[in-house]
Amino acid sequence: GSIRNVPIRGLRGGKPPPYCGIGLFFDRRQRGCMVSGLEPGGAAASGGQIEVGDFFKVVAGRDVADLSVEEIRKLLLGPVGTKVSIVVLKRRLDWAPLEVTFARFPTNRSAFVNAPERQQGE
Repeated sequence: GSIRNVPIRGLRGGKPPPYCGIGLFFDRRQRGCMVSGLEPGGAAASGGQIEVGDFFKVVAGRDVADLSVEEIRKLLLGPVGTKVSIVVLKRRLDWAPLEVTFARFPTNRSAFVNAPERQQGE
């Protein structure tokens, strides 16, 4: 299935666009970061390629083997309507890698987050 990008209308006043993710939950495990849940209606669930039990390998071009949950979360988040590519190791396919690109869009009001604070020099 195709991933529908829901545009947000009515942003005014020069405010930066709201940030959101792709609607998945994950936990740090001994082997790395594992997908622990999917938000119904979110990009990750809508695509059907990502499943609970899959492990992150690459997010937004970065190997995430040694990154914390918070560091991976920051890579997944971005302005509404932008895209992020991830590579997961598929549990049910004998850990075969799968690359998928998702458009970031909110599933509900609580899906919005504030833009991450930029460190000086970024």
